[in-house]
Amino acid sequence: MPSRLYDFSLITACTARKRVPAHPRLNACDLPNGTQEAVLGAWMGQLESVTSATPVPGRLASRTYCGRGFAEALTAAGEKSALYVVSAGLGLIRSTDIIPSYALTVAGKGRDNIAAKVAGFNLTDWWTGLRDSPCSVGDVKQAFKDSGSVVIVAVPHTYYLMIERELNLLEHRNRERLRIVGVAPSKVAHSLQKYVMPFDERLDGPDSPIPGTKADFSQRAGRYLIEHVIAEAPMNSADEHARRVRELVRAWRRPQKRRRQKLSDDEVKSQIRNSWDAVEGRSSIMLRYFRDNLGVACEQTRFKNLFKEVAIEREATNEWIHTCPSITN
Repeated sequence: MPSRLYDFSLITACTARKRVPAHPRLNACDLPNGTQEAVLGAWMGQLESVTSATPVPGRLASRTYCGRGFAEALTAAGEKSALYVVSAGLGLIRSTDIIPSYALTVAGKGRDNIAAKVAGFNLTDWWTGLRDSPCSVGDVKQAFKDSGSVVIVAVPHTYYLMIERELNLLEHRNRERLRIVGVAPSKVAHSLQKYVMPFDERLDGPDSPIPGTKADFSQRAGRYLIEHVIAEAPMNSADEHARRVRELVRAWRRPQKRRRQKLSDDEVKSQIRNSWDAVEGRSSIMLRYFRDNLGVACEQTRFKNLFKEVAIEREATNEWIHTCPSITN
């Protein structure tokens, strides 16, 4: 438990990308298909087995997740906030907790999306079941106990839906301290809409000091809110904070709409090969290069898989070159 009351609390989302491979027992794709109760029970059993080991095979949550979105959340939190993570595999965890690496998500179409394992998957009920996870601190009320002022929820829409019921059940005094970023007001329960901070696509426009991609929008918005609004007046009301956000972004221009060309898998792989040296073989930079320099549209997971195929091809070619006598001699 934290030893002191923090200036505020920030709640962000977990990431599929982690700095270490998933523990062999913690891959959602290896779970049996079944009812939600059965699949959840199987997953919790695996978690209990892994976390009961001594020492726990893991590292700090803050050093487990990676990617720009999580990095923005860490920067925004600094040392003055309690940073929490909404994890689809572990429940609500603190960034200072030691956790095992795992592969389970509720977003995208990857092999570790738990919805593919469950007949009649219910996002909210899955989250409720994770309260009993050996890694979880409980529900979002804990973040309010640790905060001296506001609690900022900076998560993508799918992860917001997991915790919306808990947010709706907050006592009035805690609900008034809630600030939601990264989710459109129209996709939030009516009772919570007044707590949504009015960030929009201008955060990615030419005047924004913190542009980026849709994948990290909520964390970037959370960081901007903390540094330019909460820092100035942490005890202001939600209406006052929202008004200040509108004042700050009013003059910002919206990003220009780019019509990116769509390519087949083979065409994307060809472009990856041609662009390899330009970005020094770095996947994250190449995707940005595709979109901004080449005007090519490619969904992030699809690009990651195609990039991996090209990387394997290059590795095999280099190995052949170094072992072929006619070339090396």
